[in-house]
Amino acid sequence: MAFAIEAGAPKEPLLSRFLLMGGQCNYLLRPACSHEGHTVRVSLEQIEDEEWKAFRGVRWDHAEVASMLDVAEGALRHTLGALRLGAHSLLVRKERAVGVVAKPGGAHLSYEVLEELALATQAALAAHGGAVPACAFNGGRDVFVDVGTKALGIRALQGLLGAQPEGSLHVGDRFTRTGNDVSARDVASTLWVASPEETVALMELLVPLVGGGAGAAEGGGGAAASPTFRVSPAPHITLPPPPLPTALGVAGSAHGSSASLPRSPRGRGPGVGSEASFHSAEEDVRLAAEAKASELQLAGGVVLEPAVEPPR
Repeated sequence: MAFAIEAGAPKEPLLSRFLLMGGQCNYLLRPACSHEGHTVRVSLEQIEDEEWKAFRGVRWDHAEVASMLDVAEGALRHTLGALRLGAHSLLVRKERAVGVVAKPGGAHLSYEVLEELALATQAALAAHGGAVPACAFNGGRDVFVDVGTKALGIRALQGLLGAQPEGSLHVGDRFTRTGNDVSARDVASTLWVASPEETVALMELLVPLVGGGAGAAEGGGGAAASPTFRVSPAPHITLPPPPLPTALGVAGSAHGSSASLPRSPRGRGPGVGSEASFHSAEEDVRLAAEAKASELQLAGGVVLEPAVEPPR
């Protein structure tokens, strides 16, 4: 939203285009504007379930939800006990979720502990079976089990807005086995990012390709048609480079180059033994473009060439 506003889109028409899905697929909210003098205040209001939940394509009753959450809670309690971490954590039970957080003022739960909690709970839920889909995930500082998945949330939004999977793009940062984004790959195109800044850089690259821009949100009345994202053979396209980090590691392989910086399991920088090199910003752009071009050419896709001369 901030990206669009900075690009010149008027706030109120822009806000009407935003919806917020919460709890993977359990709550849908929209922005609401109120005026106080020259100040516009924005709040969130919940959309009634009857307006959108049917588009998820599945329904479940409260007894099934309670049964699934009981199993998840039991698995979390058992794993905390086995790791002797009961005194350092809190178990939180909600209407449609259950999870573990660190006690306020205490030490953070380590990455390995969070992974163990998520994996053990996933195994318990798989053994339980049941009709209720669930998402047990490592949130980085906590572990939660939500009723439903992001795939169901995306499907509901697609039905509500009349969008198709090929015209939908999900941007996420947790596509691993213990993440909550991986199910989105079943219902939409996806982008894996590491930060909000990376999301902005990708939007700056994509908006010109799909014909968007500051003027796309202007004007009243009807909603704009949903853009369609496709990967198809095309001639070379020259685009200005998006902002990139000043340090980008490029590791080669027999199948082409990878433009991602190898990370440690905790995401705190290059992992042990990783092949990471550091370059100027111009070199970063050139290397990233070469790597991406190699990947896309192998897939028969579009090749993007940043308009940057390599350093001499």
